Amino acid sequence: MQEEVSSAPPVQSLRLVVKSTTWRKGKKPFDIENYVRRKCQNTDFRLVDPKNPEYDATLSINYQETRGNRFSELFADRAVSFNATNITCTFVVTPKTKGRGLQEKVTIIPDFFESFINFGSPEESLYQKLSNDFCSHPSVKYIDKLIAAVFGQGDWVAVLIGALKNDSLETKTKAAQMLGRTKDKRVISALLETYQDVTTRCTQSVFFCSDWHLAVKRALQQQGWKPSLQEKVRFHLSGSDHFSEDAQALRGLGSKAIPVLSSFLKDEEMDVTIRANAALALGDLKNKAAMDALLACLQDKSSGVRKNAIKSLSKLGDPKAIPPLEEMAQSENDVGVRGEAQKALEKLKKTKKPKKS
Repeated sequence: MQEEVSSAPPVQSLRLVVKSTTWRKGKKPFDIENYVRRKCQNTDFRLVDPKNPEYDATLSINYQETRGNRFSELFADRAVSFNATNITCTFVVTPKTKGRGLQEKVTIIPDFFESFINFGSPEESLYQKLSNDFCSHPSVKYIDKLIAAVFGQGDWVAVLIGALKNDSLETKTKAAQMLGRTKDKRVISALLETYQDVTTRCTQSVFFCSDWHLAVKRALQQQGWKPSLQEKVRFHLSGSDHFSEDAQALRGLGSKAIPVLSSFLKDEEMDVTIRANAALALGDLKNKAAMDALLACLQDKSSGVRKNAIKSLSKLGDPKAIPPLEEMAQSENDVGVRGEAQKALEKLKKTKKPKKS
């Protein structure tokens, strides 16, 4: 946890003390000392050796690579069994004279499923992913700025807000988690802005983006965000897909969400992912008051909106949708949308037929 500085003087020289260990026999641990030295090259302070008596503060680094979970899997018809590695690193900055410093702990535990790059050497591949994740953590990636901020030479909250826009999912996810624990009036607006722009910032699969979405949601909860109905609906529609958790939250809003969802669908300037998710959400509400808005979407310029509108009309089961869907099944240019219209027609026509007594 970072501790705020209390009237600490500007640091000119920083004594660097490093302890680094690994459980991996015959292997060297990640070179954290060289990494930090490179990061601090272009700063207003300089790093000095531990025995140097002339220093303003001490940066102590305790880097440990410990034995992690054991994985046993079958790849390419051969059994693979090995222990992963966990990383724990503690940074402690202590001023020589007065003022409080910093203690920041970073722990990285690898995820076996998402980490394989080279199936021929899974253990090394997993370790490389671990090292990359460690270097992507904001406290490591921006260690120079973190140290500077501790001594009143920078704005650490601004650094974390900037990290929300980083290309690395690991960096932006950890930044969101750290901002959730930060008391600053800038945090909520920054989290909302980056979350609602996630369709341009989170370009990987839904599986990989889910941790990022969850981190932002939890951070907003920690910040005590109290959204209006429109803000709440917009929030749960944001993202690269319509997550089950968001769908459940929208269903919980009931019929009062219909006017808001309908207004989003009419707004062609709004992000297409939000509009497409709005079309799905209207179907999940299973309220025929959404029929008019969904029927209007059948002429939308976005194929994704049209397709999701058809899915929702199929859920509502109102035969009023049959004529326009019959026309789409014949004239729609997009193959996927046309196929969805044909499936919906089959379901609606079956529903329309009276049951035999």
